[in-house]
Amino acid sequence: MNRKSDKPISKSLPTFQPGTSSPQNSRKASAWLPIGLIAIAAGFHWLALPPVRQPWAAYVSAFFYAAAVYCPVEITGRGWWCIYCIGSILWLGLLQGIRLAYWPLYGGWVALSLYVAAYTPAFVAISRSLRRGFDFPLPFACAISWTGLELFRSYFATGFACCLLGHSQTPWPAVLDLAAHFGAYGISFCIMLLGASICYLVALICERRCEKVTQKSRSEQFGVLIAGLLSLFWIFSSFSNYRIYERQAASQETPEGLGKFMIVQHNMPTMFDLPREELQIPWLEQARLTERSLRSESAGDVEVVIWPESTWDGDKYFSWLDWDGSKGQPALFGQSEESLSKAQQWIQNWTRDQLARFHVAGQDQPAFLVSGAVWKVRNGKLERFNAALWLDADREGADYYAKRHLVMFGEYIPLVSSFPQLLAMVGLGALDAGQEFVAWKTSSGTIVAPSVCFENVVPQLIHRQVKELSRRGTPPDILVNVTNDAWFRGSSIVDHHLNNAILCAVENRRPMLVAANSGISAWIDGSGRVIRSLHKFEESALVATPSRDARWGLWQTVGDWPARITCLVSLLPGLRWTLRRIRKKFWS
Repeated sequence: MNRKSDKPISKSLPTFQPGTSSPQNSRKASAWLPIGLIAIAAGFHWLALPPVRQPWAAYVSAFFYAAAVYCPVEITGRGWWCIYCIGSILWLGLLQGIRLAYWPLYGGWVALSLYVAAYTPAFVAISRSLRRGFDFPLPFACAISWTGLELFRSYFATGFACCLLGHSQTPWPAVLDLAAHFGAYGISFCIMLLGASICYLVALICERRCEKVTQKSRSEQFGVLIAGLLSLFWIFSSFSNYRIYERQAASQETPEGLGKFMIVQHNMPTMFDLPREELQIPWLEQARLTERSLRSESAGDVEVVIWPESTWDGDKYFSWLDWDGSKGQPALFGQSEESLSKAQQWIQNWTRDQLARFHVAGQDQPAFLVSGAVWKVRNGKLERFNAALWLDADREGADYYAKRHLVMFGEYIPLVSSFPQLLAMVGLGALDAGQEFVAWKTSSGTIVAPSVCFENVVPQLIHRQVKELSRRGTPPDILVNVTNDAWFRGSSIVDHHLNNAILCAVENRRPMLVAANSGISAWIDGSGRVIRSLHKFEESALVATPSRDARWGLWQTVGDWPARITCLVSLLPGLRWTLRRIRKKFWS
C-alpha cells in the first residue's frame, strides 16, 4: 500500500530577505506618495510667488500637482486631511502679512488661510474624477479643475483672487499677453496644462523603463498631444506679440500720450500707529514732499497729483462732507443744521486752501486725486464711505468715488458690522459700500477711472468698471489704484497686491498707476511692464507719462466667461455624486 511521505507537511509561508519591506509596509509607503507629491508641489508653489518670486517654480509646481493626480494610489480619509494640512501651511505662509495690520486680523489671517487651503484637496479630487470618471486627458483635467476653482474663489464670500498661479509670471511680462483675452485665469490654465503634459510624458517614459507599461487610452494620448501643442502656441504667440508691440512702440516718434501724472509716496502712519491728533505732523511732511516734487524740473506741466489711500485725512475725521441741505441730521452729529452747514463750509475752505498751497507760479494748477473718508448726509441718514476724491481748483466742491468692494475683516466683519459698538471695540467704524463707478477727465481730456485699496484684487470688478464707464460714454484711458499698504509693514502682501495691478493692466489693455502708502507705487503699461516704481518705504515722487494702448482683447468683451465654463465643467464630478446619492436613496 502506498504510504504518504513521512516528510512534515508545512504551510507555504512567504520568506523575506534582510533589507526588504513587507507588502504591508509597501502599501503604507505608497499611500504617502500622493501626499508627498502635493507637499513638493506646495513648496514650489510658495517659491513661485512673493516673497521669493521665482516664475519658473510655477511650472515645477504644476508638474507635481499633476503627478499627485496621475498617481494610481487611492487617497484615504487621513490622506485627504494631510493634503488639506499641506494647503493650510502653504497659505498661512503666503498670507502671513495680513496679521501685521492690527491684532484682530490674526484671526482673519488664520480664517482666510484655512478657507483657501480647502481648494488643494478639492483640486486633486476633481482632477482625478474628471480623468477617471469622465475620461478627460490628464493635462485638461488638471487645468480645468485648477482654473475653475480659481474662478470660484474669486467670487465666493465676496471674492479673493489674490495669489493666483498666473500671478507668478509677472516678472516675465512677455508671457502675460494671454491675460488680455482670458485674464489671469488663462495664464494659470496654461501653466497647469504645460506642467501636466510634461508630467504625463515623464510618467510614460518611467513606466516603459520599469517594464510596467499599462494600456494607455488613445484619447488621452491624443489629448496630451493637443495640450502640448497649445502650450507651445501660448509661449511662442505671447513672445512674438510682445516683441511686435515693443517694436511698434519704439518706432513711433510721438506715441499718443495721456498726460503727466505725479504719484507721491510717503510713510503715513496708520490709524493704530499714532493718535489721531498726532497725524497732522506726517501729513505736513507729505505735503512738503509734494511741494518740493512739483517744483522739480521733471514735474513741469503735471496735470494730476495722486496721493495714496487715507493720507488726505490727516487728523480729520473725514475728507469731505456731502450734505444736500436736507432737513434732519444724524444722531451721530447731535448738532443743529446750522452746525452741520458750518462743518461743510469749513471742510470746503480747508480743501481750497490746501490746493492753493500746491500751486507753482507759472504753471497750471494740477488736479488732485486723493483718498479719504467721505460722510454723506441725506434726509437725516449718514453714510460713511472710503472714497477716492477728485479735487480741482477750477470747479466748485469735490467729486468722489465711493469704494464699492469692502475688505472683509478690514472694513467690515461679517455679522459684527451690524453692531457698531462691537466694531468700535476693535477700533473700526462701520463703512458703507458705494453704488456706482465714476470717471474723471483731466485738463487734456484723458479719462481716469479710480479704484480704492484691494478692489483691483477682484478682476471682475475692474472689468465691470471699464465696461460700465464705456457704456456711459466715458471709456477710461487710465486705471488708477490708491491704496494704503502701510498696514502690511512691507511684507509680501504688498507684492501680491502689485501682481494683481499688473494683471489688471494687461486684462483691460490700459496703463495702471498705483499710489501706495509705504509702497509699492508703480507705473504699469498695458503689457504688464512696470515702467517705474518706488521701493517699499521710499519717500519720493514718481512722474508717469503713460501712453494709450489701443490693442483689443477678448477679456474686454466677454470678461471671465471662458473661466466660468471651466468652473461649470469642474462641477461635473459633484453633480454626478449628488445624482448617484439621490438615486440610491429613492430608487434603490
